[in-house]
Amino acid sequence: GWHFRGRRVLAGAIAHLQEYHGLRDATRVLIGGCSAGGRGALYNLDYACSLVGLAEPPPAPRGQHDGGAVRRAPECKGLIDSGWWVESTPVAGQLERGMPSLEQVSWWSYMLYGPGAPSRAPAQGGERSQDVAGGMCGNCSSSDHQRGHLCFFGRRCAAHQATPFFLSNAQYD
Repeated sequence: GWHFRGRRVLAGAIAHLQEYHGLRDATRVLIGGCSAGGRGALYNLDYACSLVGLAEPPPAPRGQHDGGAVRRAPECKGLIDSGWWVESTPVAGQLERGMPSLEQVSWWSYMLYGPGAPSRAPAQGGERSQDVAGGMCGNCSSSDHQRGHLCFFGRRCAAHQATPFFLSNAQYD
């Protein structure tokens, strides 16, 4: 069956980095990715930064007191490399040859992977997923569920992001 657990994987990866690799002590964090990873980083940037900021400080060593120090959330930013879909008009002849537009592809993707998407293939009696928390791009997909597929496009997603990010997008990915 289909099982989409991207947010659980992201939360688990950040928890592992906090526990075993010192992420909870970081003062600056950069969340990023390239190509498909850049898309995932863009869609989950606010969520990932919120997880990084929720880390509890490690306990003081036995017999020592931490002096009541208050942990500040680290500065968190994004680096999105070639993960930006641009809304565009289909190329001449594209639709006539049966090739879908990018907006059609985004709509189909949203129906498959967005909030309330089937957790299993419909042919297998797929149920609606209850595992989707939040939405992508901050509240973009939840602000207008009927047009949530447009959140796949960079400019629409970015309008809902609170976390600052740097964008690098090559002409050819």
